[in-house]
Amino acid sequence: MVDHRPGRHLRGHQHRPGVDVHHQAHYAASKAAVSSLTQVAATELGPHAITVNAICPGYVLTEMGAATRTPEMVATWSALSPLGRCATTADVAAMALFLASDDADYCTGQAMNVVGGMIMH
Repeated sequence: MVDHRPGRHLRGHQHRPGVDVHHQAHYAASKAAVSSLTQVAATELGPHAITVNAICPGYVLTEMGAATRTPEMVATWSALSPLGRCATTADVAAMALFLASDDADYCTGQAMNVVGGMIMH
């Protein structure tokens, strides 16, 4: 990628807002590692005009999870968002398209939450 700059590097990184993380040190460590790697890669690749960002979706209603979720679960998750709904795959794809576009050429080293306001900074 460095030889064919400018470029974009996107990685998936999950946030689990509102979930008890008791007894999940391994999960927390892996998420922290992805965040740190994103920032280090952004620093190292920035001089080559390559941006590096992570996309952090919250609760996304996918076909894969349809068989195991209930309407009550969706209602509970949706209530965590000021927008009153869970994300769709289109919401996550829109963030990826933005980060891959020239409109995001000054955005690097970021963990971009697609959580409908469930997490705010």
